Amino acid sequence: MTTTDPAISAPDDRTAAHRIARVITEAFAPGILFVVILLAVGWYSTRSLTGTGWGLLAALFCGIIPYGFIIRGARRGHWTDRHIKQHQQRTIPLVATMRGIKTEEAFAKNWAQLVELPAVTRPKPLVWTPERVAHWKKTGEKPGPVMVWTPEQTGQFLDSVKGDRLYSLWHTFVFSGPRRGEMCALPWPEVSLDALWLHISAQIVEVAYRQYGEALKAESVRTNWLSLDHGEVLSRWQDQETKELNEWVGVEARVESDRVWTHENGEPLHPDWVSRRFKRLVELSGLPPVRLHDLRHISATLALLGKADIKVVQERLGHSSRQITSHTYTSVLPEMMRTEAESTLSVVPREVAYDVHQKREISPNAFRGKVAVLFAHGARYTGSTWVVGAQTGPRAPSSERFTPSAGAKSTRPTPLSNGSGTTAPVRLWRYFGSRT
Repeated sequence: MTTTDPAISAPDDRTAAHRIARVITEAFAPGILFVVILLAVGWYSTRSLTGTGWGLLAALFCGIIPYGFIIRGARRGHWTDRHIKQHQQRTIPLVATMRGIKTEEAFAKNWAQLVELPAVTRPKPLVWTPERVAHWKKTGEKPGPVMVWTPEQTGQFLDSVKGDRLYSLWHTFVFSGPRRGEMCALPWPEVSLDALWLHISAQIVEVAYRQYGEALKAESVRTNWLSLDHGEVLSRWQDQETKELNEWVGVEARVESDRVWTHENGEPLHPDWVSRRFKRLVELSGLPPVRLHDLRHISATLALLGKADIKVVQERLGHSSRQITSHTYTSVLPEMMRTEAESTLSVVPREVAYDVHQKREISPNAFRGKVAVLFAHGARYTGSTWVVGAQTGPRAPSSERFTPSAGAKSTRPTPLSNGSGTTAPVRLWRYFGSRT
């Protein structure tokens, strides 16, 4: 019976594994990967041989020549190997490589300017109209990556989260339009409930779920003014937060913090947690989905719908120019479109068909020379019937008021064109007469 000594076969196994590891190490060496990345970026920039050629030129000076210099030195015994494991030997290759690049004037021109990257088109915000909501309920598909609620939908969301512990936070997102990192970093000393303002000057940045505080850019530092209702919401939240923290007195898990919004134990909110919480509340509300960042679009759009100046909205959102605000964070609501359509139609004079129901003589007091000046007013009476009155002045006596009799009726309604190609039966009172 023959046996194999494990001690004899082990070196062969170790040698095979060592060879495989060495091949992998050499193939994925930083110098090789750097050359491959430059070639890939060059091709991707134009998807042609031109871009690949520029990538090859960059790889030549930044990868191939330096790597060749190191290999040559290793073969001549100037350093241990091509990886230069001894750190004190790396100074000479580094200096020589940089000098060679400078000699070839590789830095004389900014080669990055020759790289053409594809244009990035910002997605256009879309409004959740009834048609889009119906399509979403049927298929579960969003019409676009950036969606905006209507004012009615926004009100429904706020009503649905009225009992949520962080209602004041969602209220602030809707009516002030801040970023989530700014709200997570906002401290109470930067909020005045008496003067009704909050000052935003810092934010929390998340990297791999770790939080880092940083100051905002100069143009992003701002003071947002609050409405009376907003101030009352924040005041109630401050009382609630103080009461919750008092219940954690003497508990080791209590965290001392001056942040406006925290967990029950005083621990500051994590930006990612805020986004996930908002997403869950939207799902529970039954409304079509929007992202937390989309509330900035909604806030800016609601402000413009409320006749706020674009400059005011820009300052509130913390943008450097009004172009960024108008192009990025505003959406056209159906209400704004209808108002625009009606205002455009109203400036074009049109003839209107009418029926004469009652003749009235115009008082001489209404004439200014040969022109009669009347103040007309109207109100919808019922259905498509309008009652129109006229008087010689805002405070004209009753004797000079032109009013129809209550029993007057139209026997034949006259179609009235609304300028859009459609007609509707409308009964109109019309007053006219001769000068007496």
